[in-house]
Amino acid sequence: MMNLEQAAEFLHCHPETLRKQAADGTVPGTRVGRRWIFDRDQLADWVRERARCSTDEKAPRTTGVDSASAIVKFASR
Repeated sequence: MMNLEQAAEFLHCHPETLRKQAADGTVPGTRVGRRWIFDRDQLADWVRERARCSTDEKAPRTTGVDSASAIVKFASR
């Protein structure tokens, strides 16, 4: 499990961006009290799914955590 800051570093995004996207259900995460926790495997699966969708011409373009740069940085690990 990762906290907000660790998950943001893992996804190469700002913690506030990740918090907002977790709150609206875009990114898999769980709120425990006032804190957010993230499962590394779920985040990795989420990124892989976004990368798969990005090759589909019909996939909508988005910003933030699931940007192409985050996917490329993740894939290069």
